[in-house]
Formats: sequence, C-alpha cells, structure tokens
Amino acid sequence: MPANMSWWRRRQRRTATGTAPLTSSKETRVTKPDPATVGASSPSKAPKTISAQNEEGEAMSEAFRKTIPTYWGHSSESTDFNAMLYVTEEKHKIFEQLLGETYKARTTQDRPCPNGTCVKTPGGCACVQPEGDPGLPASYVIRRVIRVEDSRMWRRYTAKRDKLRERHAEAIPEPPVETAGLVGEHPGVFTPVDAQANEFYLWHGTHIRAALSIAHEDFRIDLAGSNAGTMYGKGCYLAENCTKADEYARDEPHGYYEGVFALLLCRVCMGKYLYTTERYEEAGRKVQSGEFDSTVGDRTKKANTFREFVVYNPDQVYPEYVILYSRQPRAEALESFCFRLSKLHAELPVYWQHCHVNPTIDRFEAQYLVRATSRRLLEDLANACHCAGKKVLAARRIEVSNMWNRYVRFKLRLKEELAASGLPAFASAQLLEGKMDRGEILTYTYLKNLYGQGVQTTISVDGLEDVIQEHLLWHGTSRESAEAIVRADFRIPQDAKHGFRFGSGLYFAEDLSKSLSYAPLELGSDGRRSSQFVLLCRVLCGQMHYTEQMTDSNATAQAKQVGKHAVLANPSSKGPREFIVLSEMQATEPTFMKTIGMITGISYVSGIDYYRGINERVARLLPGKIMPHNSEMVIVSVDCDEYVRLLKEEDTEGVQEYLLRAAWKLDRVMVDFIIIASNTAHICYSPMRARFPDRPVLHIADCVAKVKPSMDADSEARACAAKKNTSALPPGKRVGLLGTEPTMRDGSWLKERLALHGVQVLVPQKDEDRQRCYQIICDELSFEIFKEESRSFFADLARQLYSEGADGGVILGCTEIELLLRQSDVPEVPLYRSAELHMEAAALVQAGQANLEDYLPGESTA
Repeated sequence: MPANMSWWRRRQRRTATGTAPLTSSKETRVTKPDPATVGASSPSKAPKTISAQNEEGEAMSEAFRKTIPTYWGHSSESTDFNAMLYVTEEKHKIFEQLLGETYKARTTQDRPCPNGTCVKTPGGCACVQPEGDPGLPASYVIRRVIRVEDSRMWRRYTAKRDKLRERHAEAIPEPPVETAGLVGEHPGVFTPVDAQANEFYLWHGTHIRAALSIAHEDFRIDLAGSNAGTMYGKGCYLAENCTKADEYARDEPHGYYEGVFALLLCRVCMGKYLYTTERYEEAGRKVQSGEFDSTVGDRTKKANTFREFVVYNPDQVYPEYVILYSRQPRAEALESFCFRLSKLHAELPVYWQHCHVNPTIDRFEAQYLVRATSRRLLEDLANACHCAGKKVLAARRIEVSNMWNRYVRFKLRLKEELAASGLPAFASAQLLEGKMDRGEILTYTYLKNLYGQGVQTTISVDGLEDVIQEHLLWHGTSRESAEAIVRADFRIPQDAKHGFRFGSGLYFAEDLSKSLSYAPLELGSDGRRSSQFVLLCRVLCGQMHYTEQMTDSNATAQAKQVGKHAVLANPSSKGPREFIVLSEMQATEPTFMKTIGMITGISYVSGIDYYRGINERVARLLPGKIMPHNSEMVIVSVDCDEYVRLLKEEDTEGVQEYLLRAAWKLDRVMVDFIIIASNTAHICYSPMRARFPDRPVLHIADCVAKVKPSMDADSEARACAAKKNTSALPPGKRVGLLGTEPTMRDGSWLKERLALHGVQVLVPQKDEDRQRCYQIICDELSFEIFKEESRSFFADLARQLYSEGADGGVILGCTEIELLLRQSDVPEVPLYRSAELHMEAAALVQAGQANLEDYLPGESTA
C-alpha cells in the first residue's frame, strides 16, 4: 500500500510545486501497464479529481510556541499542526500507575450490566459489584497510549486558561484531585498545571470511536448527555477516578476494537467552580450567567461514590492522551490475562487525518501534502537508504479506505497463517541470509534508531508488524504510473514476457537508488527533465522465497509452488536486495475476493437461486485448501409487495427511489460491486450509477450479450468468452424477450442496454400474453409453484418469437421463468438464461478471473 509519494530532484534547485490530483476509482476501461512500471494505467475518461490538501499550517507566534509542551513531537514546529503520535512503550508504566492510583472499587447506576439482564440500579446492579459475576473489572491493562498534538486546539485552550487565571479562583478542591500527585512527578509527560486556573488532569470515558473523534476534532458540548444523562446540566463530564470514567467507555463488539476501550486523559481548567453535593440540573445555567466557570458535583458525601467535574465550554478541555485498554476480569489472574493480549495497532495509522474513522463503513479518498519537517525526514531516510544528495520537492500522503481495507484483509490472512504454523514469526531477511549481525531492512534500521532515541515522527516503524515481515519499502516509477497506482492500486500484467528479472510481481527495494533506477526523469517546472517519482509503501512480505541468483525469472513461480508470499532477491549475496510481492495472492485467495452487494427480494425465490448459484460457481473457481470458498456477499432484501405495487401503478420514480434505498445500504458497507437479482429491477440502473458512482453495477443485459447461450456453451467456454470480451450476438441479430409485463411493455433499461451491444429485441405483441406472463410470475413462480400448462405457455411464446424474427434466440428475462422453462422444452430455440449468465459473470468477477470492464458494451464506461 502506498504510504507516501515523493517527488525527487537530481539537482538541488528550489521550485514552486502545485497540488497533484488524486482521482476516484470509477468504473473504467483499463489497459495493461508497462511491466517496468507495474502500476495501474490511466483511464480512458478523465475521472473525478480530489485536490491534495496542504498539512502545513499558518505560522505560529513566538510567544505561543513557548506554551507548547516541550515533550510533544511537534514542539519545534513553526507552523500550525494537527497530528496524533504513539507514546513510547517505556512510558506506559506511568499511565498504568495513574490508572492504579485513581482506581476506586465502587460503582454507580451508570455502569451497564455486563450480562444485559439487569435494569438501571442505584449503586449499580449486583453483576458489577466487586464481588459480583463477572464483577467490577479488577484492573485496566494498557494496550496503547496516543498523544494528541493539535496546535489550534491548544491555542484555544491556553487562551481560555489565561482568561480563567485572571478571575483568580477562590477555592481549590479538597481533598486534592487524585491525579495531581503522580502528574506532578513526571514533567516529561505532563506539563505542570496552572493552580491559579484550577487546572487538572481528569478522565473522560466514551465509545472508542468517539474518543478518537474527540481527539481529532475536539469536544462537542451540543452532544453532551446523549449517553448518560445530565445531572449537572449539558456539559462535558470528567472524573478524577478512572473507574468512574470507565462506566461510560464502550468497545466495538464484532468490530476491530472488540474488547478494547478508551479513556481520554484531559487537561481541564475549572476556574471558579460551583460546588454541590446534590443533583443540580440548573448548574449549567449558573455557569452561563458568568457567576461560575464550571461545576464540581461531589457525590462522595451522600452516595459514597465519586466526584464529577463538569465544564460547559469545549475550550476548557484539551484531550491530551487517548488511553486504549482492556478490562481484566476478576476471575482471571493479571499475568494470564496479559499473556492472551497481542500488541495492539490502531485500525488506521494514528498520524492519518482519517485515523478516527471506521474505514469499513465511512469511505474516504484523500491525499495530503506533508509538512516541511516530514519532507526533511524523508530526505534523511533517503540518505540512510544509500541515496545521498536528493532533495524532496514535494511529498504526499495517501489515505484511501478501499485500498487500506484490502491491505488489512491480506494482513489478517498472514497473521492467521502464522498462528496456524506455530512459529513466533515468519523468517526475516537476516535469517534467510544467515547474517543475524547485519542485514536489517534499511528503512527499519533508521526509523528504529529514531524511535529508540525518543524521537517521534509521522513516519514510523511503530505501526508495522515485523512478525509477518511488514516493511516500508520504495517503489520507483513514472509520474503517470504513480498517479494511477494512487488512484486504482497496483496492477500486475499477467502475460508480460519482459521486464521481470525475478518473475512476475510487484518490485520493491530498501535501497532508494535501486528504486530510482526504474523511475524516468520527468519534466520539472523549469522545463528540464530533472525530477523523479517514488512511492514509499507499506509492504506485506510474509513468508519469503530467497534467491541469490543474478537473474531468476522463475523465482516467483517457485515461491508460489511452495506456498510463499514473496521473493527476496539478493544477487550474489551482495545486493541491492529486492522484494517481489506475488501477483497470485491478490487473485486467488479468499481474503482478496471482491465483495458482492446483492439487491434481492423480487421475489425471495430469485434471491435464493442467486445466492446458491453464485456460491456454487465460486466454489468451482476457487476450490480452497480444506473447503471450497464461499462468496463474500452482502444481501439487501426489499419488500416484494411494495415493489410490485409501485410497478403496477407505473410509478417509475417511486420504484427507483425504493430500490436506491437498498443501494444506499450497500454503498455504506463499501461492497466492491453491485448485482440486482432481477431483470425488471434494473429499472434503477441509471439513477443508481448516478447516485453511487463509486459502486459499479454488473448489468444483467451486458452479461447476456457478452457470453454464449446456455444451449451450446459450458461454464469454461462462457468464462473464456467473457474474458475475451466477445459477444455471441453479432450486430444486427434480433432476440426475443420474455419477462415481467413492465419489462416487455417498456423495458428500456434492458432494451436500450442491449442496443449498445448491437442487439435488437422483440417481445410478445398481444397485451393479454404479456399480462398472463406477469400473472404466472407473481401468482405461481414467486411461490415456487410450477405448472405444466404454464410451462407450455412460455414454450409456445418462445417458439412464436423465434418464428416472428427472433433468429438470435430468446432471452428469459426473469429468474422465475428460468426455473420453469428448460432448454429441452424448446430444443429448436436458443435460450439465454439471463440470471444464470448474470451469476456466472458475477462469480468470475468476484474471483478475479474477469473484470467488470470485460462486460461493458463497446468502449463504453457506463
């Protein structure tokens, strides 16, 4: 996955640089890339562009810069910044101690029942009591600590703190806030608080996604109280005890963060506070009047629980740390619980601007021109990778959710394979070479040394998983290919015969000079060819096949035969080393199977047939190691009654909007392409493509036109026809169409699509014939009632159309008709079983053995 794209210049010369476009992955016709560049090619039409945003902020004043904590990774910056960084693991013990010192074995009614059986109970239900089942968590085990470094948020906070200091708060909480002692002992982690402003470090618990969002975008007071009520008015509630804040923390069941919770450790300036021991919902209004700045609700006096601290202005809170942790059950010893926990990595790199987003639900495509400090870091990294004297003119960070999701799915597969092998890690380059004293990946060595020195940067090895041989590696290419890779991910020509020294695959290197040897000189703004493009990518190497041959064109094939994931080529044991990722791993493994989104319910019978038919075909295409692979599919079933009602009322817009609701659900879960399990329901094809341009739809008419009819072609022949982009119907041929009454009466969504392939359509001319077809479909076939007289009726209609000029055959344009009428019923008439051909094409595309573009009419990208 490309992490950064850098633009190098051979001569150090300053030039003005602009933003470069990142285009969305529209449905386009793709040509094969040059094997030397191994990138995606440019589309035939100009796709939508997303301009790169500049992360370099406005200049900060010298006075403000002095307020920035010196231990922040961005403390030396001169312009505004917004980033999150991992805190080094050796400092985790400070936060573990803080959790321990602020732990209080008490509960309130706000702690939900872990068994889901008890109602809200004052003091908490029996299940959450220290002696309950499963009881109050025995402790909180830190998985990760993230520091929030946002200069704009910090500026608002310090400005508000200065104003509150001027009010000279008259009282300080007694006893002292429980975080105060330890915080004061570690000025390298916590900047000393301002006592005159009643500034403290306090905890805030919420859903883990909400915590990451707050860290990135600040608190939203207008949303306060939506989770647990407003005892002291609508504000931001914080606690000195982690157990109180933990009552509101939520993990993500069945999601990436299942079993992982989050607390925000915030700097809070309370100023002059309103003190109360009672429930006081009007406290917020008292603060708004200007009499007070905050509220301290002391429930230790009457309820023997906790003190709560409430502010009503988000500028009074700075969420400095996000603590990701797991709850230790009381029934399990701490040592055994910790042993079960693996090292946690955030779902997205924490330095991404989208790090708080769920990439499987919320789609994003963006790129960012990185800061000057990041460019200098890239130059230093280049020097460490045997490429001295290079100047980075511009560098962009790529954040694309679809690309990242594919990468993560393959990473999960590697981790599963590693667990099944019983090995602690896949063999490293050092181990394969037998040189444990040297031979680390160059990028890893340099960045690890920075990390070991406590230097925190936005380019780090901390998020890489070395047990599966995940590395940062370079890929040099042309500007055009680099943009295409960013737009549509890497592509590997399957039939390339030249340009691959160690076989077909994606070529990466740790030695930047090696990668730049593949990058042609590009025209710069001065009109001279003096610039080059290179990608710095995260690469999953997994199990590597090792070769020291100077040239070994069979290396990738041999690696595949023995179940390896990549090739490590080290010519004559002298280098430069190249890492070649195998092309096959993206085409044949289930974790790289495309996800189909299917709209069905029209009727449920057709949905069952589609689900079974696609799975049977995928199982044949991808046999699997233990069991045949299933189709990865998301199904949205609509209400057939509502759908048919709108059809009979001839409410075309109503039908389209109803089906577009189903498509919206599929768009939200980011399926790779959509199929509509009905001919008639393709009435919504055009508005669906317009409404959801990033969700390609495999049109049923395209599948009929591009492959052989069922009477004289088996699955293999049809697959070959699809991949060769050939049609069984030469232009000028006419075919008959049997389907629902709306499809035969109008059917422009099928007829016009077939016309793009040069196919003319004939339908039964008598209205009573079309109405009887619809009546049989709705009253019989949709309920799996198959009558011989109905079979004979459809057979006679097929013969009639054939005799009237449908010399190309007859399309069965309704799934239910296909279940009734067999080829043997009309052996003289070629039948095109549209749903069968649709399923066949969907399975081929899903398994990576055909492309959506293969089915498009002519040169269209519709």
